[in-house]
Amino acid sequence: RAWLKAYFGGSSAVRRGVLRQAVVLDTSSRATSIICEVEGINGMVPNQDIVNTYMNPARDKHHLPAYHREAWESVYHHFRNGGVHSSHAPFLEMQVPAFTVKGQRRSSEKAVLDTAALARSFEAVVRSLSNNL
Repeated sequence: RAWLKAYFGGSSAVRRGVLRQAVVLDTSSRATSIICEVEGINGMVPNQDIVNTYMNPARDKHHLPAYHREAWESVYHHFRNGGVHSSHAPFLEMQVPAFTVKGQRRSSEKAVLDTAALARSFEAVVRSLSNNL
């Protein structure tokens, strides 16, 4: 939040360009899968196109176990105020479309995430988002 406040409200020396989209990586060690969190404050969500830009290649090309919440589970997450504490929520407050890719441990999966595939998936989404401007 402090970085965003300095970027948007600070001097022109701090701000170097327009911030159009953001992807936040929040992972723990020994994660077995990733979940894409899109929920934000007061029901704010990013454009689904930028989420799909990450999710489809992550699953299909990089073979990562990537998931997202089902519709009703997402509604329940909003109801519990889960979006307020998301890592990407400050970006959504500033009208910057963003989502979080969060590493998680699932008991049904034994293999640890391939960090090289995760890095390649992030490289792909950064390149794609740069071309979407």
